[in-house]
Amino acid sequence: MGVYRCPGTGTSQCGGFSNGMKLSVIQDISLRKLEVFLAVLDCHSFSKAGRKLGLSQPTVSAHVSALERTFRVSLLDRVSGDILPTAAGSVLQEHATKIVNLSREAVAAVHACQDLLVGDIEIGASTIPGTYLIPLAMVRFREINGQSQIRLTVRSSQKVLELLETGEIELAVVGDSRMKPHLEVKPCIRDRIVLVAPAGHKLTLKEKISIDEIEKYPLIMRQEGSSTQGRVEEALAGMGVVPEKDLKVACTLSSSEAVREGVKRGLGLGFVSRRAVDSELENGSIQVVEIEGVTMERSFSLVRDRRRSPGPIGSAFWSFFTEWSDSLSE
Repeated sequence: MGVYRCPGTGTSQCGGFSNGMKLSVIQDISLRKLEVFLAVLDCHSFSKAGRKLGLSQPTVSAHVSALERTFRVSLLDRVSGDILPTAAGSVLQEHATKIVNLSREAVAAVHACQDLLVGDIEIGASTIPGTYLIPLAMVRFREINGQSQIRLTVRSSQKVLELLETGEIELAVVGDSRMKPHLEVKPCIRDRIVLVAPAGHKLTLKEKISIDEIEKYPLIMRQEGSSTQGRVEEALAGMGVVPEKDLKVACTLSSSEAVREGVKRGLGLGFVSRRAVDSELENGSIQVVEIEGVTMERSFSLVRDRRRSPGPIGSAFWSFFTEWSDSLSE
């Protein structure tokens, strides 16, 4: 067994441990304690970690304290109300993540040998597919594979791809087209981004408007890292328009739902996925404003990392989602 050297120290000890770690110490590091430790870091809270794992807060604290006694070092710091790993905690977090993931893969692999598709999978999605598409796909997938468990994280496309890179999720569904070579990308669902205005706005009275007319009205934009925002900026750039310089940006919001609500209340015009305003277009509270010469379309893609071997549930969901998405109309 090699000697682990603490980052930045060059020494063969960390928190008072010699390089001859005893078997009894290893036996004290249970998988459950590592899961609890990782949940606390993921949730930034002992109480939220407890709710996630179905444990009481005292039990969560006891597991973390037991690990700290085993290693004879502090693993967590409380900084400005947040919970962050210490240097030793960061080291443990890295290895604990690998241990927990390997244990899940082992369980899934054994069940796969028994022709049972059971276990869990972590999926990440950007706002539109995560809100309007993946939940429906999860229902259909569970109808076929009732013993599987899917956990969905909804973030910006940029953040979801970061989680895929670090192995925190196995599959991603995003609208971002800028992918690294080691990522396998399967375009699945077409989407259209539209400019919307509240019902009765003067621009809705015209069949189409010029790009110059938009510059006269306040606009609600999405935050950086959003694939919707990226596609809008790309389309506007093709028309010679730079949002920060040429448009009246009233505010920047973090989700399509927030943009939609802002438009309904007269905060400004907004670019959103057509899927995010179906109900509002139907009841007439929002209307689409067509821009002359501008069409903003994109594909939502299913993505996985070629550098990692897919688990049985991940492979099954990849095949299922590819086929299921083909059945969806625009």
